[in-house]
Amino acid sequence: MKREIAFLLSLALCASGCHTKATIYGKGCGARPAGWITPRQGHSIWNGVDTVTVAANGALTFNGANISKNSLRSNLKLARGLEPAVIIHAKFDPEVNCERVLEIRQMMSQMLDCQHGQCAEGEGHWWLIGDVGRNPQPYDPEATPKSAETP
Repeated sequence: MKREIAFLLSLALCASGCHTKATIYGKGCGARPAGWITPRQGHSIWNGVDTVTVAANGALTFNGANISKNSLRSNLKLARGLEPAVIIHAKFDPEVNCERVLEIRQMMSQMLDCQHGQCAEGEGHWWLIGDVGRNPQPYDPEATPKSAETP
């Protein structure tokens, strides 16, 4: 009888929580949409990067300034037509609700050319890829500067 009760209890616990989806960004809200890039992939010296930050409470900022969802939509519409292209980088607080993450991802995907690198998500330093010069290697912002190296 004790085994049956223990089995039923473990089955009930598993049924109530084993298959639940993550509800906050820090625990995973699904993969980045197809075509989106990360800072590690870098950007051209010609591209600017604008940042959309989503706070834990869902509040939005655009390049550090508070912004409404409608204003964000307007900014994204303007960004789509800029030449050279501007990369819009979404940064989410780990405590942001996944519904908000998916809403922002969908808005960006609908309004920007995400299939060609205009949408970004993730942490880290942006690599700068030089389009000119003799040695067009990606700039690694985490590398030790040559001037700091000892001879």
